[in-house]
Amino acid sequence: MSSQHNERFLALFDRMEAMGMRDAPIKRFNMSLPQIGLLGAIARQPGSHAQALASELGVTAPTVSVGLRKLEEEGWVRREADPQDGRAMCHFLTEKAHAAVKAVKQHRRQKVAAFLNVLNEAEQDQLLTLLEKAFRQIENKSSSCTSSLLKEGASLK
Repeated sequence: MSSQHNERFLALFDRMEAMGMRDAPIKRFNMSLPQIGLLGAIARQPGSHAQALASELGVTAPTVSVGLRKLEEEGWVRREADPQDGRAMCHFLTEKAHAAVKAVKQHRRQKVAAFLNVLNEAEQDQLLTLLEKAFRQIENKSSSCTSSLLKEGASLK
């Protein structure tokens, strides 16, 4: 990819951000993007432990624990003792948080629809196919790099 393509691609991301894909609901609920991300992870995996949430989000367990504590204090998350391991805590969304997650999803769907609806069906399919191809390639490279690093680390022991 030439530097000109890189710049065009970055400019498109900037324009997409300027469309407010993520901002409006966050402002309404007075939350940060990481907090919304944490709520989304809990919505996808109700009853998760902090470590599982940290793994999904690619952050440390202490980082998630701080976020969970704040969200719990503000009434977004509730926790319960794990029935199989009384020392561990399971995390769930409150009704207020379910409403916030729903609003964020609805906002994103509206923004995506506005974005895609200016293209005809074939153009939408082509755009999505190319993006999926790029993501698959990046994810495959990323996972093969991770595998290589893990193998190298194992061979060092």
